[in-house]
Amino acid sequence: NEKEFLENSVERNQFICKLESQMIGNTLISFRRDEHGQNIIRHLRAKYDVDDKPLYYINHTIKPHVRIKYVDEMKLLKSSTAVVSIGTFSAGINMPNIHNIINAVQIQSTIDVNQLVGRGLRIDSDKNTLNVYDLGDDLTYKGQPNTTFKHFKTRLQIYAEQGYEIKLIKYQVPDAESSLLLEASVA
Repeated sequence: NEKEFLENSVERNQFICKLESQMIGNTLISFRRDEHGQNIIRHLRAKYDVDDKPLYYINHTIKPHVRIKYVDEMKLLKSSTAVVSIGTFSAGINMPNIHNIINAVQIQSTIDVNQLVGRGLRIDSDKNTLNVYDLGDDLTYKGQPNTTFKHFKTRLQIYAEQGYEIKLIKYQVPDAESSLLLEASVA
């Protein structure tokens, strides 16, 4: 299936990690399926020494008191990354010092999009902007757009309706098995 193909794409996950390595401040990377989150955190842990940058992995198996501990730790940090399950992190989390969100999840619900972006819209004296990098995977075949790319276009409409500034950045993943095109929108 298309979502599994994208989530298991080594090239796509490496791109996510490369994008993360260029972030300044605290970053959230969203995922839906545990296997995808594990792939991302594995790539990040291979990239960083334990002392270089704090990395957190938060999904439904992490007990609530441990999640709160991670969130409290991140609130005190200037540069860290949390790979978070969109279901676990969708509501009730207050992290005012999130500077970047990398959305690696194929969502199209206005509620899900707003909840994800809302994680970083909290006011903090240490930031004046939030950057949202939303991956749109264009696997168009014979003129027919793929489902996840249609979802990306829906998210772009949601961002536009919310009045966010949008910049499209096209990136062709080298050596991809197919024409994997990632577009990032920055809000």
